[in-house]
Amino acid sequence: MSFYTQIDNQNPTWFNSNAGLELMPHELYLREKDRGEIVDIFDSDKTYSGLDSCALNDCAGFILNVSEGCHVQEVIETTFSLKTNQTTQKIKNLIVIEEGASVSIKVKCESLESCTEGFHLGFDEIYLKKDAKLNIEITHTWSQNIQVRPAGKIVLGENAILQASYSCLQPVNDLKFLPLVELNGKNAKASFLSTVQVYLGSDLKIGQRIMLNGDNTMAESQSKIVSKGGKIENFMLIEASGENVKGHIDCQGLILEKNAEIKAVPELIVKSPTAELSHEAAIGGLNKAELEYLQARGLSLTQAVSLLTRGFLGGEKDGLLFSN
Repeated sequence: MSFYTQIDNQNPTWFNSNAGLELMPHELYLREKDRGEIVDIFDSDKTYSGLDSCALNDCAGFILNVSEGCHVQEVIETTFSLKTNQTTQKIKNLIVIEEGASVSIKVKCESLESCTEGFHLGFDEIYLKKDAKLNIEITHTWSQNIQVRPAGKIVLGENAILQASYSCLQPVNDLKFLPLVELNGKNAKASFLSTVQVYLGSDLKIGQRIMLNGDNTMAESQSKIVSKGGKIENFMLIEASGENVKGHIDCQGLILEKNAEIKAVPELIVKSPTAELSHEAAIGGLNKAELEYLQARGLSLTQAVSLLTRGFLGGEKDGLLFSN
């Protein structure tokens, strides 16, 4: 069993019983460990993140390192909570999956009932070495007046595989999340699935910036967005520099209110004649015939809308990587 829990900026609680896995607050790690690759990465320049460098000082957070060839069977759970009203929580995490290792991680970021206003600033760096595998699931649950600014970078080495999902289904007015993803090693693969609900008063921007630098790399980004009001911009970039790379972007949006707005911004940049990039988007309202069918079977309009919305957000993932 391994977990890490952080409330506001207080001293965290953590536990690790997995051999071959290091998990501890970065302050403790930097104090106990000799200078090496992980310490150098943690201290390196972060100007690419879009954050002011001073914003990354005096942060809480952890370092997680999975040893070479180690396959962690259980899911590592990490939780970051805002408890005190009008608190600014600053988090800086580093995850390194060594060659041939694999792990699954759940990340939960939330505000508790006692915190109705605050600011969450999170920065994550993730490195997958050769033949490494990572499955990461990120869930955000915020009060409506929390300001949320996660940022980060993910780097994949040769034959590395990343499967990532992001979910934000509760009302939040101000959230921007656009991580940078670099597939540098040949044959690396990355897959992203985002599910988001937007409410009245929201102004959100989500997506990824994906760089297919290594030869034969593959990436896909799929978004499922339901808007009950407010605005969201779904920005998804894939840039192809390597040879024989493949990438696909898919944005699906469901509009439930007249004052809602979903803006899909797929961007493809091709720098290699052997690259294959594609994108598709479909945004609209609920199918009237499906609503009438469910109502004819005894469901109210509200129940029918809820059922179709849940089905839309929870549908099966069928993408480029999973068909090869």
